[in-house]
Amino acid sequence: MEKYSAANKYFYSSQALNPGEEKLLNKFIFTDSTAGFQFWNRFSGQKLSPEEELMRAVLEDAIHCYQKYISSTNRGQKSLWVETQEWIFSYGYSMEPFSFETVCEVLKLNPDYLRKGLIAWKEERVK
Repeated sequence: MEKYSAANKYFYSSQALNPGEEKLLNKFIFTDSTAGFQFWNRFSGQKLSPEEELMRAVLEDAIHCYQKYISSTNRGQKSLWVETQEWIFSYGYSMEPFSFETVCEVLKLNPDYLRKGLIAWKEERVK
């Protein structure tokens, strides 16, 4: 059986995180999406194709927009946040190459873990 670090378990495995791992990763990854993706890149050990890099950039931007504009009162920014939330929380596989599920599948990320992390971040943020 392959052993996973907390980060690899989070992104690449169907294994559940223990509460300590989940708290640590949620706090680190979803506090600052740029730092989170630098963290992810360090552990991935993969060279991404240009298409995968584009998908990674789309996902990174979505997480950034979700976090940055969650409390915005600006109409355009709030609209962007709503659109981003709808994209991230759209369930089911789509034939569209840039659906959230497809992007996660191509990047070998677990979409439900990302969603859970964002939900936990949002709940902590709006307290």
